[in-house]
Amino acid sequence: MIHRQDTAGPGRALRRSGLSRTALTILFLVSTSTALCLADTWRLPTARTFHSADGGYFVVIEPREISSQQDYFEDKADGQVNAGGIEGKNDGPRATLYTARADADPELLSSFRLVNDVAPVSALVSDDGRYLVTFDNWHHVGYGDDVVVIYRSSGELVSSHGLEDLLTEQDITMLPRSVSSHYWAGEHRIDEERDLLKLEITRCRFDPDCAESPAVLMIGLETGEPLGPKRQLLPNRVATVEMRVARANEILGLSAADLWCSSERARQVLAETDVADLEKLPADAAGDLPEYPAPGIKIGITGIVILELLVDEDGAVQCISTLKSLPMKLTEATRTSLRSTRFERQSSPVRIRVVTVFEIVEEPPPGPES
Repeated sequence: MIHRQDTAGPGRALRRSGLSRTALTILFLVSTSTALCLADTWRLPTARTFHSADGGYFVVIEPREISSQQDYFEDKADGQVNAGGIEGKNDGPRATLYTARADADPELLSSFRLVNDVAPVSALVSDDGRYLVTFDNWHHVGYGDDVVVIYRSSGELVSSHGLEDLLTEQDITMLPRSVSSHYWAGEHRIDEERDLLKLEITRCRFDPDCAESPAVLMIGLETGEPLGPKRQLLPNRVATVEMRVARANEILGLSAADLWCSSERARQVLAETDVADLEKLPADAAGDLPEYPAPGIKIGITGIVILELLVDEDGAVQCISTLKSLPMKLTEATRTSLRSTRFERQSSPVRIRVVTVFEIVEEPPPGPES
C-alpha cells in the first residue's frame, strides 16, 4: 500500500543576578527556531576583505563591536537595539572600498555605514567598482530585511531584500535551518556584461551527496529588483510511504505472558528472524500507513524501517522490536502507526515483519506564467 504526501540598558544589571536572564535567553533562541534545527557555531565577527573577481577593487568590512555573544543574545531577548554593544562604539558595521593598484598603495574610494546590525556574512564587489553587494547577517543567515543588499560605490543604498521578498513561501519552507539561521545560498556572482547579480538558491547546504542543481535568481544591479515576478524556484519533494508485510509460516505457541517485549520468550522469538520463514500478507493487511515526518522530507531522508511484531490471537500488536531504523522520527512514525494497527484474527499469536519504505521524488517547479 502506498501513501502519497506533498510535501546595554537595565537588562545588563538584571542579567548579573543569574539564572532568570539565562532562561530568558534560552526562551528567545527556542522561540526563533523551527521544527528542523541543526547545530551551528558562530565566532565573534572580525574585519574581512572581499575582492572583485578581477582583483581590481576590494572592500574591507568591519563589524559593529560587541562585548560577547552572551551579552548580544541577552540584549536581543530584552529587545535592545544595540544588542551587545560597547559604550562609545555604536556606529555599526562599515564598508571601506579601495582600488587595488599593483605598483602603489590601494586608493581609498569611499567608506560608509552598512544597514546590517552587526555584520554581513559575505560580499561581492563588481569588477568596475560601481557596486557592492552584501549577503545575510552575522548569526542570523536568511533572516531580516537585509539578506541581499545592493549599494553603489558611494554608499548609496540601491535595494535591500529579505528572503520573503525574493522566494515563495513554498521555497523557504524547503530550505535547511539551524538554531540561528535559514540556509539558502549557493555561489553568488556578478554578471559584469549585463550588470546583473546572479543568486544561487540551494537546499544542499548540509547534504554532501545532494545532486540537485541550484536554482538561479537574477537581480538588476542598477534597479536592485529581480528580473520578473516572484515564483517558485526549487523542485517539489513528493514523499511516498509503502509498507510491506510478512507473517511467519509457523504459528507460534506463545502464552499471553510471552507476548510482552520484556519476556525472555518474546526476545528469543524476535531474535529468530529469517526472511525465508515469512510469507507475504495482502498489501492492505497492516492498516493505516505512517505519515512521512516533515523534517525527513525537508532534508531528504529516505530508506527503510524494519520492525518485528508479536501479534496476539485477536490481531492486536503486543510487542514491537526495531531491526532497522531511520533518523528524523521516521522510525517513531512507523512504530506509532503499527501500535494502533489491528491484524486478522489467528488461532495463535504470530510473528510479523513490517518493512516500511520511505521515498522522495523530485518534481520540477511550475514554469513562469505566460
